[in-house]
Amino acid sequence: MKVFFLLAIWGQLSLAEEVTPPPPPVMVQLFDWTFAEIGQALPALQEQGYSHIHVSPVQKSVENGKWWGKYQPLDYRVIEGPLGAREELVELARKATDRELTLVVDVVPNHMAGSPYVSVRRGRLREVRFADFSVEDFHPYAPIRDWSNVRQVRNRWLFGALPDLRTESEGVRAKLVAHLKDLQSCGVRGFRVDSARHIPPADLRAILGQLEEPGFVVGEIADHSLETFEPYLEGLPEMRFFDFPHLLRLAECLRGERAMSDLIEGKTLSLQLPPRASVSLLRNHDLDRGEANRTEGIDDPRYRIPDGAWQIGYAALFGMGEGVPYVFVDDPKVLKPVGREHGYDRPGLKEGISFFRATYGLQTRVLSAQKDALAWSLGDSAFMILQREAVAEGSVMPVGSLRTGRYRDVYTGVEITVTESCEVILPALGQLQGYGFLLQENATD
Repeated sequence: MKVFFLLAIWGQLSLAEEVTPPPPPVMVQLFDWTFAEIGQALPALQEQGYSHIHVSPVQKSVENGKWWGKYQPLDYRVIEGPLGAREELVELARKATDRELTLVVDVVPNHMAGSPYVSVRRGRLREVRFADFSVEDFHPYAPIRDWSNVRQVRNRWLFGALPDLRTESEGVRAKLVAHLKDLQSCGVRGFRVDSARHIPPADLRAILGQLEEPGFVVGEIADHSLETFEPYLEGLPEMRFFDFPHLLRLAECLRGERAMSDLIEGKTLSLQLPPRASVSLLRNHDLDRGEANRTEGIDDPRYRIPDGAWQIGYAALFGMGEGVPYVFVDDPKVLKPVGREHGYDRPGLKEGISFFRATYGLQTRVLSAQKDALAWSLGDSAFMILQREAVAEGSVMPVGSLRTGRYRDVYTGVEITVTESCEVILPALGQLQGYGFLLQENATD
């Protein structure tokens, strides 16, 4: 009986250990970083609190000195290019796994490279120069002319130049699945699906469904209309998507075009996409390059975060208590002259990640919603303030059911006290500043 009793206790403890959930994911894009550069940064990335690393495309692609060349595949069977060779990817994945970091590799299953690798004459695709594909593997040549026409968006050639793969074809699917499995054999445990909007949801589901374990998959649908996302959310319930609808609303609020209170849906604060599917962002490579050069990337001022608003923007992402926050970090050659302010370790990011981890999954409750300020609680021991305009010290804010005690802001170190009358006297709050207050359990007045 004693042996059985001890075994039962051991079994219960083991079960408890097995079901302990991992920390919520936080993703960083190391845009155009080589495998060697990423490998050198792994210790610092782990120390910052990131869990998932977005790596640029690794398959053999157009090498023209431009970043977008990597998004024009030539051969899915070959892993080589400016970022490094297959052996280096395997080594990077091993090192990342040792640190409990997940590599999320950009994959491009919608299209392949344009001219001179395809020949279009008299409006018809006549020839392709890919080792593993023929003309029959691509949709007929036709540019997208009507972006409201779903059939055109999903079956015609992107930019009128990139040959659109027949992802409904079993033969094409088999080659794409082989590509994903090959990456997994290298140690990759996640994918960012480029141009997901241009692939029918049923095709994506069929391709990903042939993987024993797809891992962490996030799709790019660069649109702010929730209607565009609906068929993908319904057809791909395990997949995540970049929350461009939330980015649009947040950017409008930070630019002063909308009241901060417009971030509230009904009576609660929330992302625009369902929390299980949302990867919340302020910027990615397309937005960054589009702003810098109108002929590349996504040049759409509606998504633009104003100068001086990056701290409050990231504080907003880390203060939601849900979704997957996403941090964009540029090519090291670009970072070198602009410095740490735009790096993966820029001031405030580590603090924001720690706040996110401490409050993830807690119920949010709006405390104050105004034109230039928004405050909400997370559970009973944390609260957020987003301040668009500066205010002087001394304002009183009701805090509902927050526990009494001393709270410290993770970003500035400022401390305030929640009194037994369920209110706080706020310190001076800065312009375009985000605050994340956590209860100090051992603090005494």
